[in-house]
Amino acid sequence: MKSHLEKLDKESNFWDFEWLNESKISKTMLSFSRNVPWIQQRLLSVLKDDLHRALLGEERTDLVQSSSVERDIWFARAWFESGKSIEGKFVADLEQRAEELDPILHIEAASLHVKTSTSREMLSRQRLCSMEIPFVYPGDVLPLHIELFAGGEKALHVLHVELLRKLGMLIIDSLEQDCHTCGAWLLPLIEVLPERKLRKQIQQLTKKPSRKNQRLFMGGGWGLLATYAQRIGMDVDPILDRGNDFDHFYWIVMSEMIRHTAVGN
Repeated sequence: MKSHLEKLDKESNFWDFEWLNESKISKTMLSFSRNVPWIQQRLLSVLKDDLHRALLGEERTDLVQSSSVERDIWFARAWFESGKSIEGKFVADLEQRAEELDPILHIEAASLHVKTSTSREMLSRQRLCSMEIPFVYPGDVLPLHIELFAGGEKALHVLHVELLRKLGMLIIDSLEQDCHTCGAWLLPLIEVLPERKLRKQIQQLTKKPSRKNQRLFMGGGWGLLATYAQRIGMDVDPILDRGNDFDHFYWIVMSEMIRHTAVGN
């Protein structure tokens, strides 16, 4: 792990960000970066996009609906993470717009809705308790996935052990899709997942990645997978060795965020 940890040296050339293509940066990673002040400030010194800067914590004076659902979702997330309240109708409309457009965006919009609405949180709890577990084709994102990743953090720990086991297996089967999108959907659910199954899934994705996964994970996905591996005590080197600077950066941000949060608590 030494070669990867060397990138944490704040004076290394890595932090000049000459390798960083702003158009390819993960919005989720930027949102996490705001929790690590020294990384946040370095990114603010080089990033120009107003959405990216908002996700890093730069103050905005308004939150208005635009023609882009994706930008509206991420601006709303930045607004919420700055400690500002959001009108219930605005978030409900965001989720409805995302549901009609794209399941991945629906996860992000629903997650924000659950965080900002007690009634939406209760609805997610009810759905997770009552939904039948369907057969899922690889890569599918079904309504049950939306509720798992939007409301699972609030609900899974109180479910019956057998239902929790089945849902945990379904969540782990989404690991590949999570790494494709750099969504970090599994991060708040790690503690309730069957560790043996998660470990096996990580090993499978690392040892024999498909040509598609090798390409699509590059740019953050390998860094996210390494984060999950690290959380359950696995060696991250074989995973990070498959990635690029974006993957190393994602892993560094996550490692520092988790450490910073732990120190803060």
